[in-house]
Amino acid sequence: LCEAVQTYRNNKTGNEVARLAFAYDAKDGNKLLAGMRLMVDVSFEKAPEIVDGDAAIMTGKVVRCAGQYCYAEFTVAKDSVDKLKAAKSAAVRYPISNGRTISIGLSSKGLADALKTLESR
Repeated sequence: LCEAVQTYRNNKTGNEVARLAFAYDAKDGNKLLAGMRLMVDVSFEKAPEIVDGDAAIMTGKVVRCAGQYCYAEFTVAKDSVDKLKAAKSAAVRYPISNGRTISIGLSSKGLADALKTLESR
C-alpha cells in the first residue's frame, strides 16, 4: 500500500506522465521503498534518479514495462529521506528514448510531512 503519492501531469494535455509513491516493503516493514510509474518511452541507458539540483539523492532502476508504463524502484536509505525533506529543488530525472533527459520537479508541499509521518510508524 502506498503511503505517500505524487502524480505528474502534462500541462498541455492533462495526461499523467509519471507517478511517484513511497511505501514500506511488504516483506520488511522497516524498509522504505519508492516506486515510480513512467511513460513507456523511458531509456535504459541511464538509471532514473531523485535529485536535488545536480546532486543525486537516490538512484533507482527500471524493473519492468507493461502496457503504457515502465516501473522504476528505489531503495530509500535513512539519509535519503533527510536529504529529500531538506531539498530546495528536488526532482525526478530519467532518460527517454530520444536521448533527452526528463526532469520533473517534486513538490515539497505535503511531501516532507508525509515522509515525517512515515518515519513515525
